[in-house]
Amino acid sequence: MHYAIIDARSVGLEIKNANGPRLIEVGERIKQAVRKTYTPVHPKNDKIRQVTIVEFTEPVRQASDGTKMAMNTVVVSPGRFDRCPCGTGSCARLALLHARGGLHVGEKLAHQSIIGSTFDCHIRGTTTVGGFDAALPTVKGNAWITGFKYMSLDPSDPFPTGFRVGDQWHMPEPSGERIVE
Repeated sequence: MHYAIIDARSVGLEIKNANGPRLIEVGERIKQAVRKTYTPVHPKNDKIRQVTIVEFTEPVRQASDGTKMAMNTVVVSPGRFDRCPCGTGSCARLALLHARGGLHVGEKLAHQSIIGSTFDCHIRGTTTVGGFDAALPTVKGNAWITGFKYMSLDPSDPFPTGFRVGDQWHMPEPSGERIVE
């Protein structure tokens, strides 16, 4: 996955609940605009391409104990926020901060979400990926079980392993005729 990382102030916004609908609207528009003009491709896996998530950020600030702190929120389609600072989003932000000289190996960053949940992050080292400089991020946070789901397979189900709607609509009928195009 690739991120478009945007300073929320650059579009006249702050990361706070009251701005949620506007952040989502602007984030989706930014994602579509980026997709029309730029297609990033992972240097070692060309199937990982295109910007899939917009991450809004606010400037890094220094806490009284010296820890760097920053706020973010990620907009995931179709117009939702992650409740946490987002693990992959935090990794992307760490890499960007490091590349721009704003976060050094071993330096800590408390990365906070739009609802106040926090990940403790740092860069543990550097490497290269496909000839590009890369950071080795570490992200620590909490997770809670929010539900359980029980699934079963009915032996008479004609699709026991599931289906994808995009495939289903274009499957030939047993007689060879096609269903709705």
